[in-house]
Amino acid sequence: MENALISICIPTYNGEKYLQEALDSVTKQTYKNIEVIISDDASADATLEIAENFKQQAPFPVSIFKHEPAGIGANWDHCIEKATGEWIKFLFQDDILEPNCLEEFLKVQQKTGEHVFFCKRMIIDSIGKDISDTSYIADLQKRILPDLADYMVFSKKDLKLIGKKKALSHNFIGEPVAGFVSKSAYLKTGLHNPMLRQLLDLEYNLRLLRNFNIVLINEKLVRFRVHPEQTTQQNRRKNINEHLILDHYIIRNYYKYLGRAAILGYFYERFGLLKNLRGKIPF
Repeated sequence: MENALISICIPTYNGEKYLQEALDSVTKQTYKNIEVIISDDASADATLEIAENFKQQAPFPVSIFKHEPAGIGANWDHCIEKATGEWIKFLFQDDILEPNCLEEFLKVQQKTGEHVFFCKRMIIDSIGKDISDTSYIADLQKRILPDLADYMVFSKKDLKLIGKKKALSHNFIGEPVAGFVSKSAYLKTGLHNPMLRQLLDLEYNLRLLRNFNIVLINEKLVRFRVHPEQTTQQNRRKNINEHLILDHYIIRNYYKYLGRAAILGYFYERFGLLKNLRGKIPF
């Protein structure tokens, strides 16, 4: 385990603007037993040229796969399928790994023996400036874990911490770039949901939670870039809203672990007439 192979999975699509910076952060890792899997969704810019140059210079194995687009989740799954490492570390074309990222994940893994880990992240803008202090997504776990220690082993029973109506499908775990997951956990959990476009990462994390605890690490080990071309921002401009779908999923699968406020909040939101009973329900 101390020298486990880690597969850094990089799904790409027209990522020439930031890709080199992402790849440079891989080269700077203090943990060296790695391979890189680049899975490209038919990019029409210089993405593949940048990737090929990186492959020629890298002191570790780099594999590049090209295919026709079949959805964002399908590209993620393609990366996992091609990875040969025991551990999967996603890195997206516009994000950055801190130099000690892999090393720190492995340290916590050795302490806990768990399969799924998520860290905190620095929020940066299009030019790499730290905007964590002004971003509403700066600390995803804070709404339910305001006093997170060095790390916390989060299990299904801890879903009771989701108390507010709007927090039910709030991503309190993290984006894939903040994750560090064993390949065996991915294989057991299955493919990403092709029907979702915005919250497929949260839905997948909740499926991971069925069979695995999720270790939340109180350290910023990645930099998550927010910019207008980002898929999340494009989906927001298209008014893609999948929160009710995820709310229903959480209620259906984790009802017995949730607190009263979260359950009532869901039904108030889903059935408008119940709002007239707010504060009058005796349980």
